Amino acid sequence: MAKLIKIYENGIEQTILTFRGKEFTETMVEDEEGEGYTVSKEKCLEYQVEKAFKDDPDIEEILDVVLNLSDPYDVLEELESLDTYE
Repeated sequence: MAKLIKIYENGIEQTILTFRGKEFTETMVEDEEGEGYTVSKEKCLEYQVEKAFKDDPDIEEILDVVLNLSDPYDVLEELESLDTYE
């Protein structure tokens, strides 16, 4: 079962996606110049998932779903979609 966790703490936004028994993390922090922009400490979730499952014949569809996880209104529906690829 796919799972998405969002953590907001001390100015850091962390997103953790669990899919097919693997955990993918994206941590957004303020840029070093303090300009108010946020940057990821890791590669984006889509990149991490693509790298982990690059040989999967459904990878393009899976990546579309992962990309849509950022929409808070559709996240439950998108997680259900990911479950079909488990």
